[in-house]
Amino acid sequence: TELDSRLQKFIEDTESRHKDITPSIGDLLVYLTVSEKYGWEDLKESYLSEQLDRQVFWILQEIPELDEEKIKKEKAKKAEAKAKRKAEQNKDKQAKKGTEETKQAEEETKEDAEDTTVEEKKEPTNQEQELEDAKIEVSFKSTIVGYRITMMMKLINTEIFEKGGKDFLQLTNLLDERFCRLLDDHEAEVKSKINKIFDVRDFIKYYEIVGRKIPDKKTLGESLKTATKNSSAKKYHGDDENLNA
Repeated sequence: TELDSRLQKFIEDTESRHKDITPSIGDLLVYLTVSEKYGWEDLKESYLSEQLDRQVFWILQEIPELDEEKIKKEKAKKAEAKAKRKAEQNKDKQAKKGTEETKQAEEETKEDAEDTTVEEKKEPTNQEQELEDAKIEVSFKSTIVGYRITMMMKLINTEIFEKGGKDFLQLTNLLDERFCRLLDDHEAEVKSKINKIFDVRDFIKYYEIVGRKIPDKKTLGESLKTATKNSSAKKYHGDDENLNA
């Protein structure tokens, strides 16, 4: 079917996940309910990865310092401007002083220009780790509505439609007979899982609910940084005039 074809492209082709081709990834969760070929497990990894790339735009509204590439560029520009000012000062020195002092000034300029080299990686201090943990917490809370929708649609697909073998005639007959209610035990189970959705406050619990491998905090932090780079490459955020946000 056409819906299965759209799901297949999104799952198998990374280019098809871009906003230009798939403007609303939420639609894919609806396609799953009637898909004859695909279920949540098939879509899960590609969907969650693209979802995080798209959430970066909103996360950066709360935590702009998460965009490390932008910060590096800004530092490089400042260092370049500083080096230019130093070079101009050196020209004045050259006009007034001897060659030896000029060489010394040139060395100073070189040191200033190299001041933007990548710092040696060190293990984070407790304070730095607390800051990283806070970034992850705010990242989730700033986009929690989207995650709740995903958890709810995953629940509907896996606990109602897929559990019944996607036999829609059987499901509609059951709901007609019971005035739109599931069987008592099944209904209680679904209600319990819905309550758990509204208790989710972080990525760890989120991934547990949607069935993704639960990362440790370090891996999670790296995932956010990777998503930020992906978002920039896809022009979901940034200063480019062709922004796709």
